[in-house]
Amino acid sequence: MVGARIFCFVVLLTLFAHVATAAVVRVRLDSRQSPFKISGMMLRFPGQPVPEMGFQSVEVQWVRGAGRFFDWTVRARDNGRIVARFRAPSFEVSGTMIRSGLQSVPDRLSLLPRRNGKSDLVATMDVEEYLKGVLPMEMPVAWPIEALKAQAIAARTFTLNRIAERDRVGGSYHVEANVMDQVFKFDTGLSSAEKFKIETAVSETRGMVLKDKKDRAIAAYFHADCGGQTEDARSVWGSGPSMGLAVDASCPVHSVWQARLSRKSIAKHLSQNDPTMGSKKLASLVTLSKTGTGRVDAMKAVWSDGSESSMSGHAFRMAMGHELIKSTKFEFRSDAASGEIVFNGSGHGHGVGLCQWGARQMASQGKKFEQILAHYYPNATLTGLRSP
Repeated sequence: MVGARIFCFVVLLTLFAHVATAAVVRVRLDSRQSPFKISGMMLRFPGQPVPEMGFQSVEVQWVRGAGRFFDWTVRARDNGRIVARFRAPSFEVSGTMIRSGLQSVPDRLSLLPRRNGKSDLVATMDVEEYLKGVLPMEMPVAWPIEALKAQAIAARTFTLNRIAERDRVGGSYHVEANVMDQVFKFDTGLSSAEKFKIETAVSETRGMVLKDKKDRAIAAYFHADCGGQTEDARSVWGSGPSMGLAVDASCPVHSVWQARLSRKSIAKHLSQNDPTMGSKKLASLVTLSKTGTGRVDAMKAVWSDGSESSMSGHAFRMAMGHELIKSTKFEFRSDAASGEIVFNGSGHGHGVGLCQWGARQMASQGKKFEQILAHYYPNATLTGLRSP
């Protein structure tokens, strides 16, 4: 009996240590105008310290108060009754089966007012649970399990890197729930079999992280299709540590694309990102330099008044739209008949880090996730590997 008690005590200590050390991530789900509609079971928020039993639906509004504080009003949506009033920097709510409007969201939320009158909707959750909402959004569930495991580790590493970076500067959240960081959806709508596959990829790589020589989680970027060779982060964003390059014979170059844009459309998009350009007319585009992997590094717009605007290939792609100009691995020409500028390119995404189509190909050829990650992040060390 004493042995059983000791065993239970050890198990409890282990569970407590796991909970205490579990990484927590703050995810900005959305940014909306007040009021916010929130519903769920057993809701708990300031002014209502004891949750009402059962379902509750409320409308949350705020007005700017003194200093960094805001005056919050919470009303019952069925009859308009004021449920709570209080002054605080943010609105915190927890419960179960929570919805914001019609959207299912995690069970711990914050509303953070912004200067433009909108509020950020931020979820706080365990990193491993967060990854279960990232993985099926970033990689097809039907792909080989070893590719999914590689993606899970890359996403976990990217998340931990973002947590460290944004905590260092005092950010109010760690990651966006969109392509600016990683696409995340709480209610993924997967079948039971698909959920099991995602949970397997996450749980069987739990604690595995890609680290640099200083034992820090790297910025483990990933993208859809490298077009045959990955790119260095510094060539895309102008800064950042090198993860190493991969000449990718495994990548099937899934995305070969073309885009046709009028000069008027290009000028409009560029001026939206740089108002100093005004309403100038575009005469031509010129490539100034390319990276070692053949991507456009620098280019310029030549205007009809003779002036010029220089920019990076990445900045041009973002201005035009990353789903239209799918990568910076492109050539362009002027179509004399239509007057349009025609872009012909290959690859999809920035090209840094893990190439997802290449990872799929490697996994299909029998490669394990460790081999896939070593290929795409040659300068990193995979830590947390379990003993066979």
